[in-house]
Amino acid sequence: MKKILAATLLMASMACTSENTGSSDAYIANSEVFTTELGSRKAYGVRLFLYSPDGQPKNLGYQVSFYQSDKLWMDTIYAEISPGDTLEGEVIFTESRVKKDEDVSFKTQSFEIE
Repeated sequence: MKKILAATLLMASMACTSENTGSSDAYIANSEVFTTELGSRKAYGVRLFLYSPDGQPKNLGYQVSFYQSDKLWMDTIYAEISPGDTLEGEVIFTESRVKKDEDVSFKTQSFEIE
């Protein structure tokens, strides 16, 4: 019984949060998909945790592409990363709707800001 409960909890947490494991961006320490309440409904968001691996300040932008079934939404996160700091940036895709057992994913693409 405990194994079934543990497996159910693991599957539920994976449905709400999935990491962007394909990212090779050195400035992304971690990333996840999350859900948030918007009035009477739930929507998806993407959270990025950024840091400077070389200890140098950096101004970066991230294009975040969020995929839900056949839909695609895009938004941008701008970040000024200071040495020794970890910065959290997030975007909420207000047009998305949380649906049980639906696959969602995201991709990021960085660009430098002068």
